[in-house]
Amino acid sequence: MLRLVAAGAILLAGIAAQAPKAEAAFIATAQQVGGNVDVVGSGTLDLTDLTLFTSGSGGAYIQPDDAQILLGASNVLIYFGLTGPGNFGSGGAAPNSSRTGEAVGLAEIVSTLDLFVPADYVSGSSLTSSADFTGSFAGIGITPGTYVWTWGSSGDADSFTLRFAVPEPASALLLGLPLAGTLLARRRTARGQA
Repeated sequence: MLRLVAAGAILLAGIAAQAPKAEAAFIATAQQVGGNVDVVGSGTLDLTDLTLFTSGSGGAYIQPDDAQILLGASNVLIYFGLTGPGNFGSGGAAPNSSRTGEAVGLAEIVSTLDLFVPADYVSGSSLTSSADFTGSFAGIGITPGTYVWTWGSSGDADSFTLRFAVPEPASALLLGLPLAGTLLARRRTARGQA
């Protein structure tokens, strides 16, 4: 029995060694929180199949009509070679109200979609970044949904995903039920004391 278990472990190790390289990815999720759109992103980026364009610097901003978003703030390197949607809404440029972390984002420069990474970024290392933008999805001109930009092939394939998450009516109802129950209990208590 012990030999069977050992043989099974060796077989599984061999299969795992043959598995293709997992695709790296950076995922940013935006939620409307009160009067702000909060965007938080993390992940890794494989720059192997991208071409270095230039360097620059800047702070966080969002421009849905041109598929532009920059989280964090610092000096950046700008790469081209991505494909993906040309917009994620109809709104113009909107600056941030706060930001943290490393600069990472997307923008269109000279008619190409470009990827922004920190100037000292090492391909494949972890990135974490965020920004808050004053206003609602509608006010900023964001169309809710999931948008994906891709590049590379085989083991070097990678992606940048931007999700604008709007609570579904059923989820909002479920989130509101505890509040409604608390209010109803208070109202009953208040009537009982009167």
